[in-house]
Amino acid sequence: MLLYIGKLFLYKNLILIYNIYVGNSIKCKDVYIADIGYKNKLKSHNIYFTLFNIIVDLVTAITEFNNLRCETELVRRVCNIIENSLTLSKNSDGFKINKKQLALDALQRCFNYNEQEKHIVSAMIDFLISNNFVKK
Repeated sequence: MLLYIGKLFLYKNLILIYNIYVGNSIKCKDVYIADIGYKNKLKSHNIYFTLFNIIVDLVTAITEFNNLRCETELVRRVCNIIENSLTLSKNSDGFKINKKQLALDALQRCFNYNEQEKHIVSAMIDFLISNNFVKK
């Protein structure tokens, strides 16, 4: 039996597409969220949580992802996803999104860090940024 919950795609910054395959034969169901034009703070909030959910989905899709709690390469990958995201570059309304906080929030949702681990991951992100390991 084939069960595949597809990837989350961002299309024109506003339409999300899920491809769902269930059973022995492939059935495709596309779910579209309405094309709503967000403005100002709501646009920034939408971009933040759309990217947040994409990162959480990608990290939790890794098999045995709990073994990677404070893995440098995973934190680096998450930071690179955020830095190279097209949605952040389209946020031209002047509202700044704190990329470090976005990475910490997404990883916190995946791993439920304690305070010591939060400080370790925060220092790891600072190290990666200051030594140019996060590249655009």
